[in-house]
Amino acid sequence: MLSRPEDTLQAGKVLELHFAGETETYELESRMPHKDGNWVLMYDRGRVLSWTADGKPKWMFGTNIDIRDRKLQQESLRKKQAFLNRTGKIEGVGG
Repeated sequence: MLSRPEDTLQAGKVLELHFAGETETYELESRMPHKDGNWVLMYDRGRVLSWTADGKPKWMFGTNIDIRDRKLQQESLRKKQAFLNRTGKIEGVGG
């Protein structure tokens, strides 16, 4: 699967930091095309398990999780909170 160019660039940076030993794991949110034609938001996390004698990654493992629903819920919650904040200011109440 090919992701969007900006996500590919960010993934490269995150992996470089991990390969350089600056992070214990790599973690990234990126967009990827789904087989149905839509883009999905993925959370990727993993790490190198073993290294070659010359210091290059030999074995890696990780997971990719579809976080579309979680992001939609977070955005909905953010909008509701903003609405409640505006309503509270207008009515002079708080909670």
